[in-house]
Order: sequence, then structure tokens, then C-alpha cells
Amino acid sequence: MLSCPLMAAPLVDPHNRTLPRILVVDDEEVLARGLAELLETKGFQTAVALSAEEALAQIANAAPDVVISDFMMPRITAVDLYEELERQYPNLCRRFILIGGDLSDFPVRAFVDTKGIPSFSKPFDLHEVIQIVRAMVEGARKA
Repeated sequence: MLSCPLMAAPLVDPHNRTLPRILVVDDEEVLARGLAELLETKGFQTAVALSAEEALAQIANAAPDVVISDFMMPRITAVDLYEELERQYPNLCRRFILIGGDLSDFPVRAFVDTKGIPSFSKPFDLHEVIQIVRAMVEGARKA
């Protein structure tokens, strides 16, 4: 279950027309939309992709500021998605967050550690995820 203080103030100005856009990728629609809605309460624009293929199509149309992806998805995992981003959109790899049920499995942990990908096991603390998202957005805007 997601945990966060929903009454806390947004981390970005919701009246700003250039709100950071977060792409949430998860094959479980309820979880993806729930996370997207929570991010919107913090002042972010969100989009949802229910597969890695859908995420790549959305990225091709309008690159998000940050991608938050579930690890286990049918056909193409988050690792495959990340590797495709490395080929097509390498700058977006620095703004990729991985979430999953159990990210302690050795191959997964080795991949995450090697690539330096921020990762969170479910359930995760939304406040921590938002702090990482905000740092990624601010870093991208300074670059």
C-alpha cells in the first residue's frame, strides 16, 4: 500500500503551465492510476502507460520529465524498457525510477546498482519517491 501524508503542500506550483510530466508505467491499471493521481495531488502532470510498449510510444510522442516503472510486466520488463531508453533516449535514463514487489533478487539488484537507478520496493513511501522525482526534474532543468 502507498503511504504518504496527502495533506502536505505540493512540491511544485500547480498554477505553473510547465508542470513536470511524470510517466507511470505499470501493467496493473489500478496501481498505475492511483500513483498518477497521488502525484497529481503534489502538482505534477502525469500520464499512464499499461505496458513498456505503450510507454515507448508515449515517449516517442512527448518525452516525460521522469519515468516511474514497475519492474515486472508482461512481455517487456522494466529492465528491457530501460535498455531501450538507453538506445533511443539516453538522457531519460537519468530520470528513471524503478518500483516493484521484491527488488532484492540478485540479478535485479545488480542491474539497479550497476545503472544507479533509484528503486523502491512495494509498498513504498510516496514522499521518498516525490523527493527523487523533484531532484530529477530540477537536475534536468539545470542541465
